[in-house]
Order: sequence, then C-alpha cells, then structure tokens
Amino acid sequence: MPFGSQARILVTGGGPVAMALALWLRRQGIGPSRIDWLRQERPLPEAVAARPIALSAGSVQLLERVMPMPRAAAIHDVDVRIDHHPGSLRMAHGEHGLPALGQVVRYGELVAALGSACRAAGFDAASGTATEVPGGVAAAIEICADGDTGADAERREFGQCALLAELEAERERPGVAFEAFRANGPLALLPLPEPHRHALVWCDSPDACESRARMPAAEFEAALGRAFGGSLGRLRLVSPRHVAPLVRSLRRETFDGRRIMIGNAAQALHPVAGQGLNLGLRDAFELAQMLGDAGDDAAALRAACAAHASSRRHDRRIIIGATDRLAVMFATPAVRAAASALLSALDLVPPARRGIARGFMFGWR
Repeated sequence: MPFGSQARILVTGGGPVAMALALWLRRQGIGPSRIDWLRQERPLPEAVAARPIALSAGSVQLLERVMPMPRAAAIHDVDVRIDHHPGSLRMAHGEHGLPALGQVVRYGELVAALGSACRAAGFDAASGTATEVPGGVAAAIEICADGDTGADAERREFGQCALLAELEAERERPGVAFEAFRANGPLALLPLPEPHRHALVWCDSPDACESRARMPAAEFEAALGRAFGGSLGRLRLVSPRHVAPLVRSLRRETFDGRRIMIGNAAQALHPVAGQGLNLGLRDAFELAQMLGDAGDDAAALRAACAAHASSRRHDRRIIIGATDRLAVMFATPAVRAAASALLSALDLVPPARRGIARGFMFGWR
C-alpha cells in the first residue's frame, strides 16, 4: 500500500505514558499494524516498583476507558498545610460531584496493569533503536514518550532529594492525602490500598534525606512525628527507605517537524502535588485524539503534532510553574506565615478552592 495512504507511527518509550498512548491510539483506530513501538520490558527495581503514584480524577477517567485499573486507594480529601501554622486548605471530592479526587497506586502495579492491557490490545514488546519501519520506509512521525528529556533540555536543581517509605498509622483517616509545605521542601503522606498504610514522600536537602535514611527506625519515626504532627497518631516504618534526587527537566519546544515529545521526554517535574505523570497522561491522550482525527496521511499527522504542541503549552506552563514554585517558595518564615493566611482565606472561598482543585485534576485550558 502506498506510504501516503497508510503513514506509519514510530513510538519510543516503555513507561506508563507510552503504554497509555498505545491504548488510546488503538481506541482511535490506530492499531499495532500501523505502530512500530520500540520498547523493552525489564523487571523494575524494588524501589521503583514501590513508588506511590497519585493519579488525578481526570487521569483515572481516561485510563478507565482502555484498561481495568489496578488496586488503589481513593483520595477523597486533600489536606494542605504550611509547616505547623494553623491555616489549612481542605479539598473534598463531594464539592465536585466525583467519587474521589484521585487514586494512589504503586508504580509497579500500574505498569503491570498497563502492560496486560497492551498485550490484550495486540501490542508485543520490542527492542531496538531503529528509526525506520520494516521495509526501509521512514515513519511519518516519531513519538518519544517517557525516557529522558535529553542533554539539551532546560534543567533546574532544587537542592532537594525525596525520601520515600511506607508507614503504618496508628489512627486511620481513610481517603485523606496530606501535604505539608516546610522550609526545606514539602512532606506528603498518601493513602495506600491496605488499611492504615500510607506512602511517605519527604523532600529535603540531600544531606538531611541521607541522614534520615540511615537513622534507626525508632529515631526516624520520632523525627517524622515532629515534622508531620500527631493527626494520625504514631507513624511506624514498615518498609525500606529510599532516597531519590530531584531535578526538573524541560523541553520548551516539543515538536521538531517529525518527532514529538510527551511525558518524561518533554518534562520531568518535582513530585510536589503529584503532577508529573498526570501531565504526561494528558499529553498522550490529547495526542492520540488528534492523530486519530488526522487519519492516515503523513502530512496530516505532522500537522496534528504541530497543533498538539501548541495546544498543550498553556497546561504545561501552569503546571510546571506551579510545581517549581511550590517546591522552594516556603524557605522563609514570613512567606510561610503569609501562605498559611492565604490558605485559610482560600478555604473560605469555595469557587476559588474548586477552581484550583479542578485545574490540578483535569488540566488548565
């Protein structure tokens, strides 16, 4: 069949964004026969497989169209605080008419569920670095999903690492996710599927994180109790501790005329507010929609990629700007006090509170 009537698509990447993209392309009528997918299925290191992933309500809705979801803990409410200041902001699912604001899954279980769905849709694992499809015909477009943003990307160092662990809480508060903004970085506790179980993401200086990772368990639990407070009672460590460096990496332009970058190939974000994967999934879903509408003509596919790069700029700019600022803006006491007062004010203005929550759940348009 002539190339112009059946333009092919090359996909590189093997993470959640790439797998979700394949499933959404399949739903748009672009199946394995037109997609050359370069990826490798490798066992995940234990520390990576255990990482908590906070999927927004928007991401859950998109994924449920193409796959059964893995086991998850619902996020019904989000409790946002500034260190130990009295002000707080509470976001509740009932205000939005949603069953939950999002779900927390472990990365390994999400990858396994996506992999099963891809195999059921006819996608097989492949490997290699070729830039041409079988027969020597160049693909009309290449979609780089996941992976590294590349050496020429814009990078920002936060002077932080994230300490990751799982905890058992003495007091259960089902469905509540906590985020406390502290002087040296945010501290989050996310619900996990098991009763009383929470995932900890504690951002601080590299030295502080490494020191806490080496502490005896009882000493670490005491330090965490002082930092988080007593709303969940005693927090007991029930997993190994892992430390991950935090660097934001960003490509300002995501399309070069043939190759389009989405997910971690376009941006890798600080984990504050859990926005990185959700932003990447929106990248992938909207690209699949636009490529499906473009049909199978090479020029139309490239035009759709150019339109996608333009249409995604606003959402990317707001999410990247917000996470960059939230990661480091609370270093001074005066800022923390002012931010606490602002949270209290927002908590009393439902339209503003709902608008912020919906932007983080469904993207900014």
